[in-house]
Amino acid sequence: MAAVSPSPTLVGEGRERGYRSKKATCLSLYITDIGLFMENKNRTVFELKTFARELRKNQTRVEKDLWFFLRNKKFHGYKFYRQQPIGQYIVDFICKSKNLIIELDGGIHDAQVVYDNKRTELLTQAGFKVIRFWNEEFINNPDDVFKRILLELEK
Repeated sequence: MAAVSPSPTLVGEGRERGYRSKKATCLSLYITDIGLFMENKNRTVFELKTFARELRKNQTRVEKDLWFFLRNKKFHGYKFYRQQPIGQYIVDFICKSKNLIIELDGGIHDAQVVYDNKRTELLTQAGFKVIRFWNEEFINNPDDVFKRILLELEK
């Protein structure tokens, strides 16, 4: 009996539109009934962008509140993007013209300090300035958060 091999899938066929060959490793987050978990997976660029789109649709209340002030160049004329893939990561907010990344950290970040530090280190090596705020920090003192963001933008 002759061995039958499956026909090769051509790049560009199907819903991935040619992104199949471009791999990016990311630490993906997924939600289950018992919380938010991380899973290491090789992701295509298409999957990374799709995941970022899902994060934009499912923002936390604090992310929505901060985005209200950053969107449409409302914050001193600076253009911000939210939930943007940068290399192998998806950042909360970025001002590309100033290479400034803003991260809002909730309770899950208590358990992933090592990962967050490594991520910040890699993004810094890539030329970005990363500033982090705890959700409670933004809720309790939004003016201080805005002052720090503006200070970083004007450097």
